[in-house]
Amino acid sequence: MNTNERFIEFNGVDIYFSSTPVLRNVSFSVRRGEKIGLIGPNGSGKTTLVRTIMSLHTHFQGAVYTAPCLTFGYAPQRKVVDILVPLTVYEYVTLDTGAQYNSALFDLWSEKLALSRMMDKPFASLSGGQKQRALLLRSILPCPDCLILDEPTDNLDIKGEKGLLHLVDDFCINNQITMFIISHSINSVINHVDRIFYLNDSSLHEIRHGNSAELEQSLSRIFDTDVGVRQINGQTIVF
Repeated sequence: MNTNERFIEFNGVDIYFSSTPVLRNVSFSVRRGEKIGLIGPNGSGKTTLVRTIMSLHTHFQGAVYTAPCLTFGYAPQRKVVDILVPLTVYEYVTLDTGAQYNSALFDLWSEKLALSRMMDKPFASLSGGQKQRALLLRSILPCPDCLILDEPTDNLDIKGEKGLLHLVDDFCINNQITMFIISHSINSVINHVDRIFYLNDSSLHEIRHGNSAELEQSLSRIFDTDVGVRQINGQTIVF
């Protein structure tokens, strides 16, 4: 599998919601197997950007390329799904999988995510953290080319957040899957991605984080304030 092949590319793209520009002049390329963090405040266009990548949002101008036959696994924000799912956990996570359903993967990840004994329960009866894990299971079940997780650590404590993201890391690395993680917090994603895009004021900026000094400089410039970076037990912490 060629990791240098064209996979996802945006060149000079303006994205609109109705007639209002959400993002302007967006340009980036992503290779197969890369892990990308998308951070920024509410309303900055993070979800609209990934929906454009998935061809679910088509109100844009500019050049957008995705590799032929590209498949996606998408875990939306839990608050959206809560309104829409009068199903059991099993019915939800296997919904629309069809011929792509992989029973071995289902059994393995049901155990990894501690959901195997909850399949007959109503989805609505799960705790917030359990719902997040069910959303993840549904998104990885087709073993997609590109995995998109929208606020995947919402309602998780620190231990749960780290555990879930480490599982996702391993899954993506072992299967050469490209991943986008949407988050409000840079500290939630920085230790689990190769690159970070910051969205705000209709713009996308890549945050360079090759080392602590480079990351401090990049963050201080983007946020227009002094930002500190420390390495603690092999983990990068931004403050």
